Amino acid sequence: MTIRLLFAIPLVLLFSSCSKRGDTRSATNTRFDTVDSCVQSDEYAILTVLLDSSYADLDEVKAGVTSCMLIDSTIPLHRLSKGLTSQEFSETHAQIPSVVLDSLLDHFKGINSRPAVLVKDSLKCQFEVMLIRETFLDSVFGGTLGRLQNWSLFYKQNPHTRGLAQVSRVAFDDLHHHAVVYWEREREALIGYGEIVFFRRQAHGWIVLARHTVWIS
Repeated sequence: MTIRLLFAIPLVLLFSSCSKRGDTRSATNTRFDTVDSCVQSDEYAILTVLLDSSYADLDEVKAGVTSCMLIDSTIPLHRLSKGLTSQEFSETHAQIPSVVLDSLLDHFKGINSRPAVLVKDSLKCQFEVMLIRETFLDSVFGGTLGRLQNWSLFYKQNPHTRGLAQVSRVAFDDLHHHAVVYWEREREALIGYGEIVFFRRQAHGWIVLARHTVWIS
């Protein structure tokens, strides 16, 4: 299954200094440089909402899902499925003004120019989050997300999870009132999807505003 196509849109490099907003990385996560590995606390808050809202539905509960298997590095821009263009963003939700969508898209392209390392303790989910390296997936199960070959062995070793997931970095609009993240999830060979998920900040925290399916198989 081919689920990641090269972006057709130019990269806009828009980096933020980690020192200004606080670095939540573990000191042992040095696979990427300091700027690109600096996943912020607000990003983790949004990723927590994303995972909780996606794995807490009735279908997951009936299946006995108690954990999430997440690849520990974020999806870099050049590996994302389909080009996330301004037109595609504008078709997602009428409640999001076009100026906000443009701001989100620009920040998204900049912050996802390279991958970042996720830290397990920063994800405060209602269930166990299991971080796994892509290299381990390839060596044990014969592939990574979108190419995994030995699903029977995967579920034998991880009986209380349901497939694999990988997320992008979280992008924010200029006022930090809206956010967007892209993620992919696969449960079996040719059974998966990719989504753009929009969030809005409210007094009690972030909520899911809209979901836009990029691909499904």
